[in-house]
Amino acid sequence: MNIDDMFSEIILTIDTREKKEDRIKHISNFFEYRGAYVEKKALARCDYWIDGIYKDKDISLGIEYKTIEDFAGSFKDLSWKLTESYEFYKDVALFVETGKYDLIDVENGTLIRNYKLKDMEGTLRYDIFQNLLRSFERDGIYTQTFLNTFEFPRSVLNLMNYIIKPMHKGIQYKNECYEDIYRNMLMQFPGIGAAKANKIIEDFSSFHELSTYAENHLQDSIGKVNGTRLYNFCHLGLWKNDN
Repeated sequence: MNIDDMFSEIILTIDTREKKEDRIKHISNFFEYRGAYVEKKALARCDYWIDGIYKDKDISLGIEYKTIEDFAGSFKDLSWKLTESYEFYKDVALFVETGKYDLIDVENGTLIRNYKLKDMEGTLRYDIFQNLLRSFERDGIYTQTFLNTFEFPRSVLNLMNYIIKPMHKGIQYKNECYEDIYRNMLMQFPGIGAAKANKIIEDFSSFHELSTYAENHLQDSIGKVNGTRLYNFCHLGLWKNDN
């Protein structure tokens, strides 16, 4: 197979929320040069979706892309978001761009600090970062780290070559695994205990489904106050009581 048609049966979809033009251009060129069709549209989960036939194998791969600064500010949400991504894709990966960073020795452990940031912004304990990546892997999420966006396409290609191998069976995904994460996430909100969380799960099978419903549907499920709060969180990123 020639290099200019190795992705001829592949579609690369880039989420419309992805705004890093240099990253978009770099991976788009990489795929288009190899024959893929590249489009940009809204994705329910992940920043990139690779779908189609690659080396005679079906592939559907969702990739969440984070810089180390983004990761430090969002890893608490990633565990359930990435697990939920298996509702949409056969395989899911987390790619973290660490950039050039310093390792700083502090009393409570070694911190990663991006060299572009001042003071202690964008820091994350190195041991916590590594443990988080391992925990994602235990949940069936592929993880990859690299220094800059130019390494991104090759990392994608390496992962594609791995997941088409006969030894790869895909994630042994079980609904109860996601359900536990979904329940624990809901119970972090004030006013929602185990009973209300179970009621929400019964009425709305995933957080993605939950976020698509109107405010009155959530109020009917868990009451006016909590329904409004949950609606505000899903649609505005806020946890507030408007009453």
